[in-house]
Amino acid sequence: MVKENEIIIPLKRLLEEHDEEKVKTLLNSFSCSKNLEVENFLKNSAILFEKLNKSRTYLIFKRRTTDILAYFTLTISILKIVDDDVSKKTLKKLDGISKEKREFPVYLIGQLGKNDKFWNEISGKEILEKAINLIYKANELVGGRVILIETLNNEKLIKFYEENGFKILQKRLDKKVDKNTGKEILIEYVQMYKIIQV
Repeated sequence: MVKENEIIIPLKRLLEEHDEEKVKTLLNSFSCSKNLEVENFLKNSAILFEKLNKSRTYLIFKRRTTDILAYFTLTISILKIVDDDVSKKTLKKLDGISKEKREFPVYLIGQLGKNDKFWNEISGKEILEKAINLIYKANELVGGRVILIETLNNEKLIKFYEENGFKILQKRLDKKVDKNTGKEILIEYVQMYKIIQV
């Protein structure tokens, strides 16, 4: 639910209605020191992903301003089960029928972040609810069973998603290059899921 003092605007619409450089300037006003990956995506990748139809980014503005309170990015993806410890019961929940299937189409909440400047004006729960509400609208049109998020293996983040109905599924390692040292590092992510209830 959108509060009276907030408005959600798709990045796609901003790009249709405004010069791209103006949109980039607007996105560059967003900062998220708690998760630089979230900040960097919005500033450096969101427009390209939008143009390539890889994802859809939604900006939450303070109404009648150009102040970005928060944003989230949605896409469709394929979840591959690589952890042999994932139970047959969980596999059946993910598929709805089979206990043997190990790949599933999912709605992925790819990014979710708050602007440092307006940290106390919107909660993480509110942002997540807005993202899930849009997924429910897509679900009405095309179906689908699973919402997936990938979070850093961080106790506080995992607890936040668990409190909002997500369950831990498996962990995934990702290789990144450290900008300071140039060395390859491994980052551990936790994949968490929620079954769409209709």
